[in-house]
Amino acid sequence: MEYLHRWLGGDDFNQSVPNRRVILISDMRQNSPLYNIYKQRGDGLGEILAKKFGPAAEGVTFDIYYVDNAGEKLVQEDTVRGAWEQAFNDVGAKSTWRQIN
Repeated sequence: MEYLHRWLGGDDFNQSVPNRRVILISDMRQNSPLYNIYKQRGDGLGEILAKKFGPAAEGVTFDIYYVDNAGEKLVQEDTVRGAWEQAFNDVGAKSTWRQIN
């Protein structure tokens, strides 16, 4: 997620491009100096995305292929998914969520 802001604002993927979609294949565990989903449980993730992406994410659809991290016991999938859905809503983006086993 840290590098998406570069694509979202690029000339070939900015807000003037209709029907922008980003496909993510990930366990969606955000663990960086800016944000740690393991500790914050979703609170503030939308604010971090807004600062990183600015208005560039508005209208983008994120197709998330969620890779189940069966060994991860600290945060359950529904918590991760809820945090990201709220964060994407906060920046005016949409998301779909598909499970990969």
